[in-house]
Amino acid sequence: MESIGLTSIATTGYTPGFFLDVQAVFILCAWVRTLFFFRGFLRLGALVHSMVQIAYDIVPLLCLCAVFLPAFGFCIWVLVQAEIRDDSDWYDPLKALYGILNAGLYAYYDVHAFEVEASPLILILYEVFMLMLQVILLNMLIAIMNYSHQKVYGVSRLVAMFERGKIIL
Repeated sequence: MESIGLTSIATTGYTPGFFLDVQAVFILCAWVRTLFFFRGFLRLGALVHSMVQIAYDIVPLLCLCAVFLPAFGFCIWVLVQAEIRDDSDWYDPLKALYGILNAGLYAYYDVHAFEVEASPLILILYEVFMLMLQVILLNMLIAIMNYSHQKVYGVSRLVAMFERGKIIL
């Protein structure tokens, strides 16, 4: 019996449609809603409260990333577009931003885009982008998460008791 992978589903040409998209979002929201009930337990309540606090604390870091990604992405897009002559994704600016995001987060990139001889600036910009995103910003994210967790852990018992009371009432 053959297993059905994502490649076999993607090759059918079938698009799910609006109803299935809404259904998938509803299922996700229903499962995330179970986090509400975790708040009444001491350990799970502190974890949920930490996740919420981290989400609030990383907003400035996400704004910084929202500046770095288009800045480096469009700069590299312009340079690579002049180098590549074939029909590639680098002619579409949104696909180029997606490619730069994948390169920065997962180190997955188009090999042909960075095999350039005419402009070494592409490689320099790519290396600076990788340094900024993977070393500096990810270390900042770890520090923010640690700070938020320590802040919440100090009052976790009180928060869990308060949330337990809210669930009961």
